[in-house]
Amino acid sequence: MHETAAEATAEGAVPENGAQYTVVRNHEDQYSVWRIGQPVPQGWQEVGEAVSREEALARIEEAWLDLCPLSLRSAR
Repeated sequence: MHETAAEATAEGAVPENGAQYTVVRNHEDQYSVWRIGQPVPQGWQEVGEAVSREEALARIEEAWLDLCPLSLRSAR
């Protein structure tokens, strides 16, 4: 995610300030949070609607059960 050092707090958290995020997924079935209004990088697609950063992270935790990339899981 794009954030400046000034946005990060001492604990490493990013202040919400009402910002909305979406969950994005790539071709390897890996997930990330992405701030609404920022162009989604090539190779990633949005999966879900805009939510708070905490909610987006919770959705990732719920959906991303195997951190191994899809190409390696397929080779098992």
